Amino acid sequence: MTLENYGRSCVPPQTAKLITARTLAREFPLKDSHDYKKQAAKSVERLFPFVLRSRALLVGRDTLLRSKSKLHFILITLDLSEQSRAEVLKDFACYPVVQFYTSADLDRFFGLKGTKVIGFKKSGLPNPFTPS
Repeated sequence: MTLENYGRSCVPPQTAKLITARTLAREFPLKDSHDYKKQAAKSVERLFPFVLRSRALLVGRDTLLRSKSKLHFILITLDLSEQSRAEVLKDFACYPVVQFYTSADLDRFFGLKGTKVIGFKKSGLPNPFTPS
């Protein structure tokens, strides 16, 4: 299983997978401690200003439900309640859901106070691997 294909298929809500940091570490292990240093140097947080500039961020569950055709993946925070988490997994069973960061981290990275569910839009650039 590759990271690109992880969670792409639409599955029934009861079998939907939640991608957590532990899941990613287990399925895509780094080989040694030098890899961790390289990984830290290429952290995803450095791309967040580009997400804001490109307006690729969707905030709030209602906005995500209205914008399903534009949605690439969902990011939920670690401090989201179990009931809300189950609801998000049910509503977005066909999309990858990543649980990482806290709402304080989202405030620091994106300036979103109290937000616990965000989505990222698909790229507007054409995909060279899809048939024309």
